[in-house]
Amino acid sequence: MVKIEDMVLLNCIEKLQAGQRSAFREFVELTREKVYYLALSLTNQRGDAEDLCQDVYLKVYQSINQFRKEASVQTWLHRITVNAFIDKKRKKVFKMSSLKDNAEQTNSSEPVEESIIGNPERLTDSSILQKYISR
Repeated sequence: MVKIEDMVLLNCIEKLQAGQRSAFREFVELTREKVYYLALSLTNQRGDAEDLCQDVYLKVYQSINQFRKEASVQTWLHRITVNAFIDKKRKKVFKMSSLKDNAEQTNSSEPVEESIIGNPERLTDSSILQKYISR
């Protein structure tokens, strides 16, 4: 059974797909709180959560025509948020890895934080699972 909230969001998406850009503001207003709190639970920092929300809505806007009604709008938006977080983690790992390589090449004595080098998807998935398990 489809929830009323999903029907309203689906209506916004259909308007956006039809070219009505004004529907995006309504979509953001309807979803902003859930997206923000998911982003905050992933990042644990307000500023990072706000940045992640901007990335999420940019991706939503860019991929609105790819939305298929196979999943709920909420599920689609949740997946975009998690994927945007993983992308940010990958970029951060890549930057830190590059810094480490540069430090080794220049024989710099400044330490590079080793704890973030790794697989960000695994780190994200395990931290999300850990939150739900510990409830």
